[in-house]
Amino acid sequence: MSLLTIRPNARGASNQHADGGLSNWNRCDEVISDGDATFCYNLTVGDGLAQFKTDMYALDNSGGEAGAITLVKIYVVARYAIVDAGGYAKVSVAIRVGSSNYYGSLIDLTGVYTAYSAQWPTNPAGGNWTWAAINALQAGYY
Repeated sequence: MSLLTIRPNARGASNQHADGGLSNWNRCDEVISDGDATFCYNLTVGDGLAQFKTDMYALDNSGGEAGAITLVKIYVVARYAIVDAGGYAKVSVAIRVGSSNYYGSLIDLTGVYTAYSAQWPTNPAGGNWTWAAINALQAGYY
């Protein structure tokens, strides 16, 4: 079984987190996290889950890969700086297939940058993964 790593390469369907500029995707495309050098953030403090925002990023194409796809696994590196008034400091790894977003479980954040992941063995829109679906996939977080 081979492993293919693809990274963000453009804005996706949703860019709701602040980034100090216009291109959220290039704040999270590095091979090794650079911590506070480049990041996206949510300054909204409020009543917890109602304040969650979604960022989605377009991804590199697969580059002509062939064969069966057994799993899609998305990683997000995150930490909290402030717990909101509702006591929430959480993240959910997300993918976008077609016009629908699919979310992993909500994960409690710590104050230290940590890699979190979610995986989809099959396409949540239905059926097995195809290379066309991989090439159209967006990934992000909530």
